[in-house]
Amino acid sequence: VSQSRYDPELLERESIVDLKKSKLKKKLLQGLYKGGNYTIAQLAKFLHTSVPSVTALVEELIDEKWVIEMGIADVQLGRKPLLYSLNPKDRYILALDITTYYSKAAIINLQNRVIEMQDIHSVLEDDPSFCQNLLHGIDAFLVQSGINTSQLIGVTVGMPGLINPKNGLNY
Repeated sequence: VSQSRYDPELLERESIVDLKKSKLKKKLLQGLYKGGNYTIAQLAKFLHTSVPSVTALVEELIDEKWVIEMGIADVQLGRKPLLYSLNPKDRYILALDITTYYSKAAIINLQNRVIEMQDIHSVLEDDPSFCQNLLHGIDAFLVQSGINTSQLIGVTVGMPGLINPKNGLNY
């Protein structure tokens, strides 16, 4: 076993590199989510980093099924570059709209398109059974939509009411 593998300075340097890479990946994913399709050159400009670095990041994200090739960009001169976008399959966001009159659930893909939407038979009320009814409705919706909870990367909830900032309770 090499002594350099356990060198604290080397380990710290590797962790800093991993941290920078992770931040770049996150920023790249955010850019694709907000902006749609981009070429490698556009992503490099957006991230303020080199084309080879962005190419490596995009290849990793393709392997991890976060990013897909969308086809060829329409440009006037030169070689036509590939466009990249977030993968609209495999990862989703669950959006809940809960009011005193109705509740709705929606599945949204990473290209910000609603895949499935359904009313949930649970309305906002000050009753302990509300949460249980809501969870049963969400479970039934996910089963009906064919989406597994492991495919959900986020949940967003919209509810009326004032929030106590100290304890996070919705009045």
